Amino acid sequence: MKSLLIVLLGILSASSLYAQEEITKEKPVQILSLQPIVIGAYSESSVMGIGVSYEREISNKMAWQLPVQYYFKGNGYEGFGISPTLKLYPFGLDRTVTWSVGPGLRYSLVKDDYYYYSHDSYYNSSRYENAEFESVFGFEVQNGLGINIDRFNFGINSSLGLNYTQGITGTFINTMTIGIRL
Repeated sequence: MKSLLIVLLGILSASSLYAQEEITKEKPVQILSLQPIVIGAYSESSVMGIGVSYEREISNKMAWQLPVQYYFKGNGYEGFGISPTLKLYPFGLDRTVTWSVGPGLRYSLVKDDYYYYSHDSYYNSSRYENAEFESVFGFEVQNGLGINIDRFNFGINSSLGLNYTQGITGTFINTMTIGIRL
């Protein structure tokens, strides 16, 4: 009886140890995206733009993203922005429909060309060109919805945050992404 109990205990403990084996994925999820539509608001100015983005999985519920965007408004207003973001996926990354939220930092450099005229007299005036560069640094919270079908990824992201330029101002960035899961 004692030997039967030892054999059963050995079988049960071996099977429970076997059940603890962890299944690992071969490689992390990576998403390379094009952002054909970027709509933003910076310090009382609305901008449009385009961009590219790279996202890499850290774990099933966490990834980091690095979008780079080019903004233009017309009349000499243009710039670029970069915003490394930590994305948290509460329901997991390997799903058909995903939702993410997470903090990010934003840095933008914007150039604004403008002209002004100097009137020396009634008949004489001169036109001068000038350019101002504005460096914008801020913190944002990103909220996103993604749809994954095989290797194709479609996403809509919105971020809201605070910028520091000459004082604290708000920012609002909306992006649409079309990407490929590598």
